[in-house]
Amino acid sequence: MFPEPRFVLIADPDYTVRESIRSAFEARGRCVFEARNGHECFRVAKDIHPDVILIELGLPELAGCETTQALRLYEPTALTPIVGLAAAVSPHERERALHVGCDAVLTKPLDDNLLIAVVDELFIQRKMPLQSSDSGNPPTEMW
Repeated sequence: MFPEPRFVLIADPDYTVRESIRSAFEARGRCVFEARNGHECFRVAKDIHPDVILIELGLPELAGCETTQALRLYEPTALTPIVGLAAAVSPHERERALHVGCDAVLTKPLDDNLLIAVVDELFIQRKMPLQSSDSGNPPTEMW
């Protein structure tokens, strides 16, 4: 059996989106924390050191890409899997999100099963030792 992320941080300004994601993860026994903007996301991440972070790319106050960069520079979250979320994302925006540190980018509305599968796979990849032929990067083009 592979490890599963226990602590999930959702950063999204939309209450409905947060609740939908929360329900999907809590139904699988995960502990979920929430943030409504980039500053709050960084503050919560510093407090709880989540196993995975789901972050809306269009967050208010501190955008998702800028928050991701800050999380990557903070040692306790530097290797935490981060999934960027967006209602619509251009190829340029997707590339920027991946460049600043998102491990995957998903578009809304989210399919719960796909979201859980992506999160679990990213978490497993971070926990498993890398083989010499593995670049360590998830196949984000699949998502």
